[in-house]
Amino acid sequence: MSRPFALPAVPLLAGLALAMVLSGCASDGEPQRVTREVAARIFPGVRASLVPTPRYVALEQVGRPAMTVMDEQSGTSSILRRLSLSQDGLETWLAPDGASFAFRSGVLVATRGAGDTLMAADVSELLSMLSRQAGGTAKRFHSALKGNNALDTTSYVCTVSFQATEGGRQAIEDCTGVDVAFTNTYRMAPTGAVLASRQVPVPGGSHFSFGGAGQ
Repeated sequence: MSRPFALPAVPLLAGLALAMVLSGCASDGEPQRVTREVAARIFPGVRASLVPTPRYVALEQVGRPAMTVMDEQSGTSSILRRLSLSQDGLETWLAPDGASFAFRSGVLVATRGAGDTLMAADVSELLSMLSRQAGGTAKRFHSALKGNNALDTTSYVCTVSFQATEGGRQAIEDCTGVDVAFTNTYRMAPTGAVLASRQVPVPGGSHFSFGGAGQ
C-alpha cells in the first residue's frame, strides 16, 4: 500500500479509537485485521492496512514473489507476496492487511479476509480448458461462507471462449447460476499460463484484478 494518507480531523474520542487501531496493527492475526477494517469504515480517509502485518513484512524482507491486486469495488490496490506453494500446485498469496488469496494455475480458488469468504472452489474443468486453450462448457463449484457463517455450496455452468488481443490471447469465462451471472477474464501466455486476470471470488461481490510477477 504505497499511497500516503492524511489523517482526518476527528474528535478526541475518535482519535483515541484510531490510536487503539494503530496499536493493534503491530500484531498479526484475525483480530487486528478486523480492527483495521472497522477503522477504514469509521475513517474513510484511512486505508484498511495502516501497517503491514509482521508476517507480510517477513515475506517482503526475504524477497518473496510479488503481484498486484486491485479491489474494483473499493478502488484500493496493494502488492501481494507469495506465502506458500504446496506440492499439488496450490499457491497462497498474502496481502499487507493479512487477507489471503489462493490460486491453482492462476485461477482463484479461495480467499480469506477479502470481503465474502470463498472457502474453496473446484475449477478442474476450467483449468483443463485453459491449459489446452480450448473453448467449451465447464462447471465450477463454490463453497462460500455467508454472513451468518453458514457454508453455502453452489454450482455454475460456464462458457469458456478465447479471443486474440494485442500481444496474446484472452480467455473469457461467462458463468451462470440459479440467480446470478458473472464473468472472469484471463490474459494467457502461449504456453497456457495465466499472466493476469480479473476474477470475482463470490458472485455478487467485487471483482479483483490480479497481475504482475505472480501471474
